[in-house]
This record gives sequence, C-alpha cells and structure tokens, in this order.
Amino acid sequence: MQERRKHQRFRVALPVRVSYIETGEGDSSRRVFRTVTENISEGGMAFVSPKRLVRGAELKCVVTLSKQEGAGKVSFACTIVRIEKSRKSDHVKIAVAAHGHRFLKSRTSH
Repeated sequence: MQERRKHQRFRVALPVRVSYIETGEGDSSRRVFRTVTENISEGGMAFVSPKRLVRGAELKCVVTLSKQEGAGKVSFACTIVRIEKSRKSDHVKIAVAAHGHRFLKSRTSH
C-alpha cells in the first residue's frame, strides 16, 4: 500500500521540549516535558510522550537542531493530529501538524 504523504519524512532523533496548557477544575497551568523526535517533516513531527494528551490539543514544540553546544533551536506551534500506543513502552506516540516556526537565537555568539 502506498503512503499518501504530503511531505517527505526524515527519521531523526532530535531533542524536543514540549509545552502545553493543562486545564482542570477552574484553573489551568503550563506543563512541560522533554522527549526526542521519531521523525520530522515540513508539515510536522512525531514523538513519544509520557503524557496522555488529546487529539486537537495545541502544543509548543522547541526542537534542538544539533547536540553541539549553542546549537540552533526552532520553535513550532503545533496541533495534535494522531495519537497511538507506543510499541516501545506504555507511553503514546503523538503526531503533530506544525502551523508555523521561528528560529530562536543561540545563547552563544559567533
């Protein structure tokens, strides 16, 4: 069966910091966790999450482009489009669509 992908996926493990708003009874708070990408494309990315999130939730994902000191980072506004059980653990695999990105300044100057 042929995949119907709009953008080519790249299997790459890049560090990603994921933040989202968790709402509860009358209050909300920002939550953050760190993980790594399983794949990334022009349209979004997939990663394993220790948190049970819901489809349609809005996330902010900051991807570090290299493990080198002072490496560039890109911030993405994302929406969860698919959630499936991870084969590797009791975590879930999350696929997100990216709506925009912004390159963040490095802490070290060149």
